[in-house]
Amino acid sequence: MESFLTDIEQNASEALISSARNEEEVVEYIRQRVASLLDQQPDLLFSWMYRLDVYESKIKSVLAMSNSSDIALGLAQLIWDRQKQRHATKLKYRKRSDSQGRE
Repeated sequence: MESFLTDIEQNASEALISSARNEEEVVEYIRQRVASLLDQQPDLLFSWMYRLDVYESKIKSVLAMSNSSDIALGLAQLIWDRQKQRHATKLKYRKRSDSQGRE
């Protein structure tokens, strides 16, 4: 379980530092993992999404799609978007704590 989250964290950090092309590759990587988990261990996938703090309402709207490949891509995009939010929040508070340390 932890390996999936660690992989996403690592790939997200690398892609955020790199180009938009890398971002597409990361979303595709996540999509492949999500598709596999949807088929084999959907409960585990949704547990991870809960741990990543992806909004349930957004998950439900993606699950309403009819095509399973669209669902996997939609969930992957939700995961990626959440990782970008988490990264931005970490940077914001890191900068804030750095500036308070200088005062």
